[in-house]
Amino acid sequence: MNKTVSTAIILDTRKTRKDKRHIVRLRVTYQRRQKYYSTKYVYTQDEFDTVMSPNSKGENKKVKLNLQALEKTANDIINNLPDFDFDTFEKYLKSPKGRPSINTYYESYIKQLNTEERVSTAISYTASLKSLLSFRQSDYIYFNEIDVSFLTKYENWLLKNDK
Repeated sequence: MNKTVSTAIILDTRKTRKDKRHIVRLRVTYQRRQKYYSTKYVYTQDEFDTVMSPNSKGENKKVKLNLQALEKTANDIINNLPDFDFDTFEKYLKSPKGRPSINTYYESYIKQLNTEERVSTAISYTASLKSLLSFRQSDYIYFNEIDVSFLTKYENWLLKNDK
C-alpha cells in the first residue's frame, strides 16, 4: 500500500478556456510531485461547486458519482501497486477496467520506436497488434487471457487465413 500517494478531483483553474470554464482533473501526488489527468468534464467554479456539493441531484449527481468512481479506481490501482511510479500507474489507469491490456504495452512500445525513428519495427508491431485484435474480435486483449490454448488457436487462425 502506498500511503505517500494522494488523489483528488479538482477544477484546474490554472488555465481558463475561451468560454471561461476549466477542466476537471484527477490530481495524483507522490513525493511532492503532482500529475494531472484530464476528465471529459468542464465547468465554471460555481458549476463545479454545485456538482460536488453533498446535495447534488439529477445530472449533477451522476457526474459526481462518475468522478468519485474515477478517484476510487485510481486509489485501487495505487493500493495494488507494490511500488508506485507514475508510468505504471498510467498504464493501469488508461486500460479499461483498470488492468493492463496488451494494447497499452504495444502502443507504448510503438510510440517509443517511432521516437527512436525505428519506423519499420513500429510498423511490424502495429501489424501484429492489429492481427491479434482481429483474431480476438475485441478492442482489448488482457494478459490473463493469453495462455497456451490462446496461442495455439491464434496460430491455427493465422495458418487458416494465410496470414
